[in-house]
Amino acid sequence: MTGEQQRQSRVWRHPEFRKLWAAQVASLAGSQVSGLAVPLTAVVVLGATPAQMGIQSMCWTAGMVLVALLAGPRVDRLPRRRIMIGADIGCALLLASVLAAATAGVLRIGQLYVVSLLFSMLVVGFAHPGAGGLLGALLAARMAGRFGLGRSWLPGW
Repeated sequence: MTGEQQRQSRVWRHPEFRKLWAAQVASLAGSQVSGLAVPLTAVVVLGATPAQMGIQSMCWTAGMVLVALLAGPRVDRLPRRRIMIGADIGCALLLASVLAAATAGVLRIGQLYVVSLLFSMLVVGFAHPGAGGLLGALLAARMAGRFGLGRSWLPGW
């Protein structure tokens, strides 16, 4: 094993880093699947028109734009772990509401608009900024430099 490989393997020895990494993998995978599942639900289950799909896409994007600049600085002042867990629980509840409504036969396109808007707000506004800040809190600045994570992941260092 080369010196660089040894330095990179040290990060995996930190249990808090492994927990953060596993949680982020699950969260990002869920976000990506949801980004595909919600529009497909609109088309397949509800028979959404192209105009309705455009509105749904606008809601998804609007949520990101509305909250990205405003929530980031606020997230830095709050307990990051709680923020990330809360955002992921909120996303899960939003998606569960779609499943419950579809199962009950009462799912409407308006609900998908609201779910898209709120889901993107939670992910972009709270889950992602919290992860970047939490990584900085977990690893000391000198260790992050050793592992090639860069200063952009370390706000305030």
